Amino acid sequence: MEKEDATKLAKIFNQPIAKQMSNERYFFRLYVAGTTPNSDRALKNLQRIAEKYFPDNYELEVIDVYEHPEQLLLENIVAIPTLIKDSPLPVKRLVGDLSNTKIILTALGISLKNKESQYRKFNPNY
Repeated sequence: MEKEDATKLAKIFNQPIAKQMSNERYFFRLYVAGTTPNSDRALKNLQRIAEKYFPDNYELEVIDVYEHPEQLLLENIVAIPTLIKDSPLPVKRLVGDLSNTKIILTALGISLKNKESQYRKFNPNY
């Protein structure tokens, strides 16, 4: 492996996936219903995913529909918890406790295959 290839590989693996995919900041809104088990689970799962895949590159707003019921109508929320990714475009909506990381990342438009395929480029035995 040439030095230039090794440098490229190091850069790829030292960046969060979100920074490889986009330099745009991620904006999330999570609609919850108080401290119900599903709402708590969704918040914890989203925080875990965001810290792992979007560190220092996201903002999260949590809206409790018990405190702000008008948001249900304004945002056409029909199920709780609901996650809305406003940025980067396209806007995405996810419903549930966000427990399946692979499905969540795919729904958000993040592909783990990109990272693996870049690694294979430099290491054919992968």
